[in-house]
Amino acid sequence: MIAQSAPIDSVPSPDRKGAQELLCGRYDAYCAQQAAALPAMLPRDGVRTLYRSARGQVMGEVVDPLGLAC
Repeated sequence: MIAQSAPIDSVPSPDRKGAQELLCGRYDAYCAQQAAALPAMLPRDGVRTLYRSARGQVMGEVVDPLGLAC
Protein backbone atom coordinates (compact mmCIF):
# COMPACT_ATOMS: atom_id res chain seq x y z
CA MET A 1 0.00 0.00 0.00
CA ILE A 2 1.29 3.46 -0.87
CA ALA A 3 1.13 5.96 1.97
CA GLN A 4 0.53 9.56 1.06
CA SER A 5 2.39 12.22 2.97
CA ALA A 6 1.07 15.62 3.89
CA PRO A 7 2.06 18.52 1.64
CA ILE A 8 5.09 20.39 2.97
CA ASP A 9 2.98 23.51 3.60
CA SER A 10 0.79 21.60 6.05
CA VAL A 11 3.77 20.48 8.16
CA PRO A 12 4.37 22.69 11.22
CA SER A 13 7.36 25.04 10.86
CA PRO A 14 9.66 23.44 13.47
CA ASP A 15 9.27 20.02 11.83
CA ARG A 16 9.85 21.56 8.40
CA LYS A 17 13.09 23.12 9.66
CA GLY A 18 14.22 19.81 11.10
CA ALA A 19 13.38 18.06 7.84
CA GLN A 20 15.34 20.65 5.90
CA GLU A 21 18.37 20.20 8.17
CA LEU A 22 18.12 16.43 7.75
CA LEU A 23 17.95 16.73 3.97
CA CYS A 24 20.87 19.18 3.92
CA GLY A 25 22.93 16.73 5.98
CA ARG A 26 22.09 13.89 3.63
CA TYR A 27 22.91 16.04 0.60
CA ASP A 28 26.27 17.05 2.10
CA ALA A 29 27.08 13.38 2.77
CA TYR A 30 26.09 12.51 -0.82
CA CYS A 31 28.32 15.29 -2.19
CA ALA A 32 31.25 14.09 -0.08
CA GLN A 33 30.73 10.52 -1.29
CA GLN A 34 30.62 11.60 -4.92
CA ALA A 35 33.67 13.85 -4.52
CA ALA A 36 35.61 10.99 -2.92
CA ALA A 37 34.82 8.77 -5.91
CA LEU A 38 35.81 11.39 -8.48
CA PRO A 39 39.62 10.92 -8.40
CA ALA A 40 39.18 7.25 -9.37
CA MET A 41 37.40 8.35 -12.56
CA LEU A 42 39.97 10.96 -13.56
CA PRO A 43 43.23 10.26 -15.36
CA ARG A 44 46.08 9.83 -12.84
CA ASP A 45 48.04 12.77 -14.25
CA GLY A 46 44.99 15.01 -13.87
CA VAL A 47 44.61 14.01 -10.22
CA ARG A 48 48.28 14.76 -9.58
CA THR A 49 47.82 18.22 -11.08
CA LEU A 50 44.75 18.87 -8.91
CA TYR A 51 46.56 17.80 -5.74
CA ARG A 52 49.65 19.84 -6.61
CA SER A 53 47.50 22.91 -7.16
CA ALA A 54 45.53 22.36 -3.94
CA ARG A 55 48.69 21.81 -1.87
CA GLY A 56 50.14 25.04 -3.24
CA GLN A 57 47.13 26.99 -1.95
CA VAL A 58 47.28 25.84 1.70
CA MET A 59 49.77 26.31 4.51
CA GLY A 60 50.75 23.67 7.06
CA GLU A 61 49.93 19.98 7.33
CA VAL A 62 46.92 18.83 5.33
CA VAL A 63 45.68 15.25 5.07
CA ASP A 64 43.52 15.83 1.99
CA PRO A 65 44.08 19.15 0.22
CA LEU A 66 41.15 18.58 -2.14
CA GLY A 67 38.88 18.32 0.91
CA LEU A 68 39.60 21.97 1.73
CA ALA A 69 37.53 23.19 -1.21
CA CYS A 70 34.30 22.65 0.76
